[in-house]
Amino acid sequence: MLFGLKWQTPVEWVEVVSENFGAFLVNHADCERKAASMAMNLIGKHSYHTELVQKMSLLATEEMEHFQKVFNYCQELKVRFSFVKSSEYTNELFTMIRRKKPKELLTDKLLIASLVEARSCERFYLLSENLEDKEKRNFYKFFFQAEAKHHSLFIDLAKLYEKPALVETRLEELKDKEAEVISQIPFSAKVH
Repeated sequence: MLFGLKWQTPVEWVEVVSENFGAFLVNHADCERKAASMAMNLIGKHSYHTELVQKMSLLATEEMEHFQKVFNYCQELKVRFSFVKSSEYTNELFTMIRRKKPKELLTDKLLIASLVEARSCERFYLLSENLEDKEKRNFYKFFFQAEAKHHSLFIDLAKLYEKPALVETRLEELKDKEAEVISQIPFSAKVH
């Protein structure tokens, strides 16, 4: 499975997205906005970690460029941009963050971000391979390729600030929990 995820999204999910592609695009744009916001939040809360600040600054810029690309595509397709409700998926994942020790807090934030990126990428790959419209497939091929490196970026950062063996152990625990969460959420025209 892509990125070592423990649950694979069935191709039937693509059919649900295809039926309401406009809503999916709006959700995707919002995910890019939230990813940029999360990167900026990490900078604000962990500004004493120079490497993290450098990497998250670049990531925030890239994610906002992605937001703009999706927003422009919405405009091109005459999709009305609208409010997006919070994600049950990310809300559930964030409850898994350990908050008692600063190192654990940072490790969990980074690892959960890596899993969100991995799941997004897995789904972008499915779209790039299975959407009927070639233009839409190519649009998601771009995002699959562009976002693929983010998963490992967060893991590498976690290993800078915590023992790599502890990071790997925690990552496996979180992968199990992520699989439980995502497999229970009904398919909809959302990235997650």
